[in-house]
Amino acid sequence: MTNATAAVTIMPGPTVRKAKNRSRFENILRNYVQSIGLNLQSDVLVVGGSAEDGRTLNRIGFTSITLSNLLDPRPSEQANLDNAGMRAVRVDAEAMELPDNSYDLVLAHEVLHHCRSPHKALLEMLRVSRRHVIFLEPNNSLTMRLLLKLRLSFPYELPAVIASGFQTGGVRDSCVPNYIYRWSAMDLYQTAASYLAESEFDLYTRE
Repeated sequence: MTNATAAVTIMPGPTVRKAKNRSRFENILRNYVQSIGLNLQSDVLVVGGSAEDGRTLNRIGFTSITLSNLLDPRPSEQANLDNAGMRAVRVDAEAMELPDNSYDLVLAHEVLHHCRSPHKALLEMLRVSRRHVIFLEPNNSLTMRLLLKLRLSFPYELPAVIASGFQTGGVRDSCVPNYIYRWSAMDLYQTAASYLAESEFDLYTRE
């Protein structure tokens, strides 16, 4: 990969588990698409993507969308995907059985902190992307570290597991609450630079 572009929004970690706010995801992605003139005919892979993520991309104007998850989509959801012209593949975010440079854009919305190795998942996203990688994840800001110290936020994501009746919602969608890995801009840069040592890339972060 050469001249790669990674656009990343590092968000505050949740103190209480809520449904994903896709309006922010949609606005950030829409602004990024406009700012770089990204072709809406690009092949897009959404890591850990739901049908709602697909509909968000449809609203922006993308037409070639593949959603991936560890779990196969439910039959009713698969029918909705087929009707919308979206595809679903079953891949492990930390070890995608996909060729290098498979997609123009690879993105993830609050998914990586559910992995046992968020860094490994990011490297897989970089590997299968031809050009762009975008993800939104909790941040490791000074404010967040203070909130953790004061126990006003949590190092592990408990509410998602509780809401599922202690069946799913944790690390790799198991019943084990996942550690909320919080990224910093430097952490992200070092991870990408180590992997793309022979390449030039641009990195954009927002906190």
